[in-house]
Amino acid sequence: MRRLAVVAIVWALAASAIGILALVEERSGADDERRTTATALERIQRSLNERIDALDKRLESQQGTLDGLEGRVEETEGAGEDAAAAREALTDLRKEVQDLSDKIEE
Repeated sequence: MRRLAVVAIVWALAASAIGILALVEERSGADDERRTTATALERIQRSLNERIDALDKRLESQQGTLDGLEGRVEETEGAGEDAAAAREALTDLRKEVQDLSDKIEE
C-alpha cells in the first residue's frame, strides 16, 4: 500500500511538473507571438510611413503644376477680357465709320 501511495505521489508530482512546464512554455510562446506581432506591426507602420511620405512628395510636385495651371487660367481669363474689350472697340469704330460714311453721302 505504501508503495502504491509513493507511486501515486510520484505520478502526481510528474503530472504537476508537466503541467507547469506546459504553462511556462505557453506563456513563452505567447510572448514570442507578441514579439512577432509587434515586429510585423512595426514593419507595416514603417512601410505605411514611407508610402505616405512618397504621396506627400507627389502632392507637393502636383501643387506646383496646379499653381502653374492656375496662372495660365488667369492669363486666359485676362485675354478673354481683352478680346471682349477689343470687340466692343471694333463695334464702336464700325459705328463711327458708318456714321462718317452716312455724312459723306449726304
